Amino acid sequence: MKREIHQKLLDWKNSRDRKPLVLKGARQTGKTFSLKEFGQIEFRRMHYINFQKDKTACDIFTGNLSPRKILESMQLYLETTIEKTQDIIFFDEIQDCPRALTRVN
Repeated sequence: MKREIHQKLLDWKNSRDRKPLVLKGARQTGKTFSLKEFGQIEFRRMHYINFQKDKTACDIFTGNLSPRKILESMQLYLETTIEKTQDIIFFDEIQDCPRALTRVN
């Protein structure tokens, strides 16, 4: 199972026209664990936000929702730089932030 999800995530990463990935499935099945592990192995840095545990993170998605503005807001919020070609951003429990979910889809 572990190899199968990793390979599917690797296929997504290597896709020429990669789009945001929304991983859905039953609760408590290892989705977060698998994505965190994948992010740490396959990318320079992983930036993680859990909207269920961090309600103020939804503020990133107020106002202008252009990708550039969202990235700037995330960098300020996380107090770090995000290299969009080498890093991965992982939004966990995104359903708790409807504006983020509609922007990602």
